[in-house]
Amino acid sequence: LSLLVGLPKIWVATPPGFYPVVRTSLLDRIQAWSSARRARTETAAGHHLAAVTLWGNALANNPASITLLREAIANVIQCEPLDRRLATHALNSTYWLLRLTQTNRQDVTLAAQVYGRCGLPGDVYELLRPRQDALVPAEEGPYLKALFHAGELDDFRRRWDQLGSRTAA
Repeated sequence: LSLLVGLPKIWVATPPGFYPVVRTSLLDRIQAWSSARRARTETAAGHHLAAVTLWGNALANNPASITLLREAIANVIQCEPLDRRLATHALNSTYWLLRLTQTNRQDVTLAAQVYGRCGLPGDVYELLRPRQDALVPAEEGPYLKALFHAGELDDFRRRWDQLGSRTAA
């Protein structure tokens, strides 16, 4: 009876109308929960590199979990050093997260942090430019840096003067 209930991938994990449809089994969800629990313990202890593998295991079992994706991405951008492999992992996860959430406001902020951490000011600029009049404080710094790197010095100067020392810090 456990096999009949736990093994078939019958739970749709993706939002309605999303393609490709990702299905999970009860066993997948339990394994994802267990790996995420251990990853949270490692992350809380400051062992971000050790937690990357555990977050990867959790996402392998439930790749459409928005909560797991957000936590895994937040962990990766805390890693020191952020090598090429980890940066690629963070970027791919961010693109997938933005697809799943249809560019949710919270996820745009996280994506801007990832792009900034990975040294992609052009992507930060393109992501935040349409929202430049309604940026939250966590987006102001990355956007300001992106303006500078994009060569938009007039916009940079105007925004710098508006924000003052609050964002400079």
